[in-house]
Amino acid sequence: QYADMGRSLYDAQPVYKQSLDRCDTILRPLLSGQSILEIMFAVDGKQDLLAQLDSSTLFTQVCVFSLEYALSELWRSWGVLPSVVMGHSLGEWVAACVAGVFELEAALNLIVIRARLMEEAAKADTTGVMVSLLGVSDAAVRAVIQQLAPTDGHVSIAGINGRETVVISGNSAAVDIVISQLH
Repeated sequence: QYADMGRSLYDAQPVYKQSLDRCDTILRPLLSGQSILEIMFAVDGKQDLLAQLDSSTLFTQVCVFSLEYALSELWRSWGVLPSVVMGHSLGEWVAACVAGVFELEAALNLIVIRARLMEEAAKADTTGVMVSLLGVSDAAVRAVIQQLAPTDGHVSIAGINGRETVVISGNSAAVDIVISQLH
């Protein structure tokens, strides 16, 4: 859905297009010549890497960052100027860039480094997983984790994204036990 929205905006909004093109230009040397536009929009018959379950963390993260950054530039061109910016996870990096903490070039360099490190970590630890739990409080998740001795130390709350949106991480088997208990 990001790619469809991004393509519509890219075709219709010159500021959005210019911002994505700028990200693409900055990223090409960092991505061995690969174009994020070709990935996002499946240009020239290329497979849409973002739609594949096994898509690269590197390409997914740089594309999502670029889309969010271009969207913020579009809003700015319309006169929507934030007093405060914030984000979650990858969105924190976009917010920091929009707030002027660092320039776009530095932000994209950091995103590429971050994504590569995440890919390396995922390859090194094939037993770990993260799962987003919807419709359950962090207190309920904590209670289940504490009740289940086999998961002791093998499952943690990785993030609290909302009142009833919690991310857990840990050993795959232990996470499965927590999930089945919550069901």
